[in-house]
Amino acid sequence: MSIRFKCPHCKKPLVVKDHLAGKRAACPVCKKPVPIPVPVAPPADVESFAAAALADAPTAPAADASKKPIEMDCPFCEEPQSFSADLGGKQAQCSACKRIIKVPMPKGEKPRDWRDLIKKGPTAALVNLPEQLEGAWGTEQKTRVSGTALVEADALPEAELEPIGVAGWIKRVGLWGGIPALFILGYLGISKMTAVKVEKDDVRDTLAYLESHPDAPKLQAAELHRAIGELSLCKEKGNANDARLEFVNARRLGSDPKGLEEFERDMFLIDLIRAQREMGGSDEEDLAKTRIAWKDNRFREELMRTLEAMTLQARAVAVSELATWLAEKNQIEIAVGMAPTTASQVSLLLASKKPDMAENLLKKPTADEKSLGNSQARIGHAEGSTRLRNYAEAMKLLKLPGPAVGRLEAGLAAASVAMSDSQADKSASRQFLLEAIAAANEVKEKELSPLLRLQLIKLGARNHYSEVKDFVPPQAGSLTSWGQYYLFAGELSRSDKKFDEDVKDKVKDENHPAHAFAWELVARHNTQLGYESYMREMLSGLPDAIRPFVQMGIALGKKNPK
Repeated sequence: MSIRFKCPHCKKPLVVKDHLAGKRAACPVCKKPVPIPVPVAPPADVESFAAAALADAPTAPAADASKKPIEMDCPFCEEPQSFSADLGGKQAQCSACKRIIKVPMPKGEKPRDWRDLIKKGPTAALVNLPEQLEGAWGTEQKTRVSGTALVEADALPEAELEPIGVAGWIKRVGLWGGIPALFILGYLGISKMTAVKVEKDDVRDTLAYLESHPDAPKLQAAELHRAIGELSLCKEKGNANDARLEFVNARRLGSDPKGLEEFERDMFLIDLIRAQREMGGSDEEDLAKTRIAWKDNRFREELMRTLEAMTLQARAVAVSELATWLAEKNQIEIAVGMAPTTASQVSLLLASKKPDMAENLLKKPTADEKSLGNSQARIGHAEGSTRLRNYAEAMKLLKLPGPAVGRLEAGLAAASVAMSDSQADKSASRQFLLEAIAAANEVKEKELSPLLRLQLIKLGARNHYSEVKDFVPPQAGSLTSWGQYYLFAGELSRSDKKFDEDVKDKVKDENHPAHAFAWELVARHNTQLGYESYMREMLSGLPDAIRPFVQMGIALGKKNPK
């Protein structure tokens, strides 16, 4: 028989074999799953059923099963087939699809089991069986021997294991290898979520400290805002606007003349420019709000506001560092418009391959006494030659006689460019520094400004610690603390080992801002080397004023591992 119905989705009339009743199949038209209905049988005749139940079962004549044809459906096309009984258990061809199929054995009567009771009487009557004792065996019921008994009797044959094969091993390796992979991916996902939460907690704690300590020293507060701004740009999806707001707060506090030495403001603002320059980026980054486009006036205006808060000498240092970084981004023209001195302009014109314009501003110094007195010409051409990686020409200008302060400034300018240039010959920066140190030893104490002294210590400590440590004043004071800080910063920059000494041995005045800055350096350095847990264990024992510096150092160290 066949079942006829309509697809509930596309209403297409369908016909299927009755053995598919109650199953699900895909509609050949709309391809959607369709439940196949079960045919409803006609209502039963209750009176006839009762009469048949109480009547004796008729004795049917035994049929010869061996002569009956074997009826079956083709397993391939499902068309009904009929084969003679003598083909039972043999191969035959389907009359519809012509495939070879196996004909089942004919259904015959089974041999009578002596344990089967002969049930006589009405069909619906119950068979009265004798009462059985619990656990006893009788002959009235057929039972099976348990599997346990067969095992105990050693009556089961040994199973032969099929070989696993290459495909089997691949499946097993894939299964058992996939489980650890899932655990690893889950662990990494949880670790990343935890790291993000810890970072947010560090920033939240730092902001809470700043809010609850409005009377905190301005330079410490300025550095914490600068660190938060730098961290905003280091994130996977940086936020330029968040960073800019933090940098604005840092500049406001760090440029306040109350309670700060002029050189302290200058050195901090130079560091701030170094963080602010990271706000610049491509148009695509600007659209995503992760950076501010290079050509956008907002980027240049933020840099100019910070530069304008410095002294002229500090501004020249900051623009020199900024120009080296921008040159690697192919954006050096931004720095050209910010050059505060003639020497800066000459240097950047030379770097922009405009030597004639540079010569028109300041002629390159020669050995005659008149040109030797012009320190700006020496500084501009020495720095410009270094930017062009013409180190021999730069060294020639540094060795010319003349005022010691001018030679010191030119040596520091050339060394700074060579040290910041990723493609520069690092041996050249060492030679430039040695020339600067030699010039500094000739400068009278009163002529050596705090800014030049700290610049010399800062650059020299990264390569020549022993040669510049003598420039740290022996007497206690702000200049001494900052000198100790830059010596320590240079020491850490050259180290690849965990720092586990007392910070007080490096920056002795624990009440000076440089001491708090040193803790930030330590946390950043140790975290970069993989010792974050070591630094976090120290947090509980640190003063409240130091703890946020360590937290920000850890957060920044995680973003820039060594």
